[in-house]
Order: sequence, then C-alpha cells, then structure tokens
Amino acid sequence: MKPYNRRLMVEVVEGEKAEETAFLLVPDDYKEEERYTLCKVLDSSDDISFPWPYALIESHLIEDIEVRGTSYRFAPISAVVMVGEG
Repeated sequence: MKPYNRRLMVEVVEGEKAEETAFLLVPDDYKEEERYTLCKVLDSSDDISFPWPYALIESHLIEDIEVRGTSYRFAPISAVVMVGEG
C-alpha cells in the first residue's frame, strides 16, 4: 500500500508512560488518549516531500485502516506538529 492525497504512512512509537494516581473513579477500561503521538514515518504520498524519519502527530487524526488482514496507519500532512531525526 502507498499513501495518497497528502498523507503519511506511520508506525506509532510505543513508549513507557509514567503511572499516575487517579483522583476520580473511572471505568477499568477507560483509556486517556494523549493529544500527540510520536510516529516513525514509513512512507509519504508522491505529492509531498517529507524527508524526516519521525513526526509528532495529532493523535485524533491518525487513521487505522485494515486491508485484507493487514493494518496500516495514515495521517494527513497537516496533522504534523513537529519533526525530528530520531
């Protein structure tokens, strides 16, 4: 698969999170979503130039797509807020 229409194909970089003590009662399956997600950029659409290997992307704009049993993650270039070499 190849990204199209000003999108990046990304892989989320998993990291350790600090454990916090909750002061509110929440359901056991509640998961707080981070505002930004660090991603490794795997590919970009042909209509953009994206030379950086890592990007900080707005979490709610990352799309999870499954095609024939394989999962892909895409994000629009406009969702990138910071880039880096690693």
